[in-house]
Amino acid sequence: MIPQYRSQPLRPPESPEEDFNPASSVLPSSIELFHFYRQTLAQCAKLSAGAKLLDLSRIYGTYLDEYADTVLAFYLNTSERLPVEEIAVILNTADYCHTTTAQLEERIRSRIDKPLDEQIDFERQSDNFIGVVSKVIFTLVRRVEVALEPGWREMRNCPWARMESVGDQSGYVGVLLEKLKNSAQEIMDIIGKDVWRRSFCDRVADTVVAGFLASIVACRPIGSVGAEQMLLDAYVIKKALEEVIMLRKPDAHPGHEEEPAQPPQSYLKHVARTLAKLDVLLKTLQVSTSPSEGIVQAYLIHVADSNPANFKKVLDLKGVRKGEQAAFVELFKAHVPVHDGLVENSPVMAGINLSTLSTVGQGLSGSAGQNSTPGGSKGGFENLSAVLAAARDGVDTLRKEGDMKEGGLGKLFRRDASGGFRFGREREGG
Repeated sequence: MIPQYRSQPLRPPESPEEDFNPASSVLPSSIELFHFYRQTLAQCAKLSAGAKLLDLSRIYGTYLDEYADTVLAFYLNTSERLPVEEIAVILNTADYCHTTTAQLEERIRSRIDKPLDEQIDFERQSDNFIGVVSKVIFTLVRRVEVALEPGWREMRNCPWARMESVGDQSGYVGVLLEKLKNSAQEIMDIIGKDVWRRSFCDRVADTVVAGFLASIVACRPIGSVGAEQMLLDAYVIKKALEEVIMLRKPDAHPGHEEEPAQPPQSYLKHVARTLAKLDVLLKTLQVSTSPSEGIVQAYLIHVADSNPANFKKVLDLKGVRKGEQAAFVELFKAHVPVHDGLVENSPVMAGINLSTLSTVGQGLSGSAGQNSTPGGSKGGFENLSAVLAAARDGVDTLRKEGDMKEGGLGKLFRRDASGGFRFGREREGG
């Protein structure tokens, strides 16, 4: 069945436009796979509720991994050529498989003899599907990142070292925010679940800050007035990021509950924490290097880092010549002992790489490059545990709301919000 599944299109060519909803459509192959599992489970359970049923569960696990790694991953390998609507189908399918795999595990546990039920474990397979979800979200965020490049390019063309006064937001900000809104809204319209919409928005905030930091490096040297203008621009960008999570066309998700009037407080806090990286750096760069003690004190107060190598990065950004930096560093070392609460290596400064100018978006793309296997445990994100926790919270919420009634599973293959089916209890008598 697996080779056949790989050859199926993400969107059937003959499907009418009105029957295709990218926010909820799943691959028919995933529904067929679990339907086949339902049939074989019912047949095997009639014959044996012991070791043979345990063996069958392990076969299920093998081919769930196969489906994630060679079917969904196969589609993701061509994601650069896919429209976002079809990428959304991969997301929905991986999410559906994750949820239904957990239900399958619970169903087998209820049928198998004790103590064999303790050996039924599909956690690896569930995590594998979440890895696919993570990779899909990374792919969508990458599209936003590419769309923002004209804005960052215009920022790099500004004369930051020669600015004499601060005005309204810089010209590049308008370009950046227009690209951000258009690209993000297109994607928000096709993500059906709030948990994945939130994950996407969090990652967009991360990549915007990564792009801003990389552009700061590319814009050096930066004068005090230029840093002050950047600080004002960062505030405007922050306000725009806070509104990204609210982007959605009114008719994008028919029947979806009404959107809240304000962004979630937890999301606003994430944006604030992320943008704080720019805040501490730009407030430091605002201070003149003459007298030299000013920039030293500003760094120790705002960045709060005791690492001389990181302090030298600020001197480089300010345009202090290499031959003149030694005196600044000695003064820095003299002031470190009298400041409490300094960290050894500030995450803000550790993330700044002065060796290359083409670092826009490096924070996001770089981490994904370390593990680009779509079905891998990370799926392009270093902190997959947060994504897993969010997904499990979503499943728990569904259970609390009654999705898992009737002995913990409900009727076999009841329709769910994805347009697919959920794994449940078959009729009495087989």
